[in-house]
Amino acid sequence: MMSITIKSYGSLVDVLGDTLTHKATNTDALIDDINKAFPKLKNSSFVIAVNNTVIKTNTQLKQGDQVALMPPYSGG
Repeated sequence: MMSITIKSYGSLVDVLGDTLTHKATNTDALIDDINKAFPKLKNSSFVIAVNNTVIKTNTQLKQGDQVALMPPYSGG
């Protein structure tokens, strides 16, 4: 069975914990499942990275992928 690792950062750790595993096949399904399991995050915004690359659109996931969920950040 396929499994991906989800790592959370910043304030998201308080809700999700540090690391989870999940079986989603794409990032839209993953976020939908996370919002259902953790309703506190439903109206939160966060940045998603797959295998160290920030994504902006739905991305297919495969066995062994690592997804990072990070609160919004700003740079200088």
